[in-house]
Amino acid sequence: MINKNLYCFVCGKVKSVSFRKWIKMKFSEYSLRGWVKNDKDRRVELEVSKSGIVIREFIKIDLFYSNQQTTFQEWSIRN
Repeated sequence: MINKNLYCFVCGKVKSVSFRKWIKMKFSEYSLRGWVKNDKDRRVELEVSKSGIVIREFIKIDLFYSNQQTTFQEWSIRN
């Protein structure tokens, strides 16, 4: 299967709530490779690599985190 890269910013309740730690746990759970970091605009920036099917499943997990709405913003999937 061909790997794809998901690059995006996540906005919403993502600062001071252990969001990056939670996302890193999900990287492990989905066997994703990538990175996540805080952005200067109060967002979280991330890039992950895996098959397109797994990335689509990973996107779905971001709908709710700690009962707070978060959304992927400015995202793209690349070969």
